[in-house]
Amino acid sequence: KNASNDVDFSKEAIKPPYSYAELITLAMRHYGQSKVLLSDIYDYVRKNFAWYRKTDITWQ
Repeated sequence: KNASNDVDFSKEAIKPPYSYAELITLAMRHYGQSKVLLSDIYDYVRKNFAWYRKTDITWQ
């Protein structure tokens, strides 16, 4: 959950307040690597942010 407003972005299809750069950084931290495959970044974002599962694939 996001502590600032108690939204669970993995379950609620609400656009997260993060830039693409921030989402990439979150994915890299999750995997613990400085180099991450693009497909892994997409998977991380879709898994953790319902908004990107519901929206058109053009965000990729």
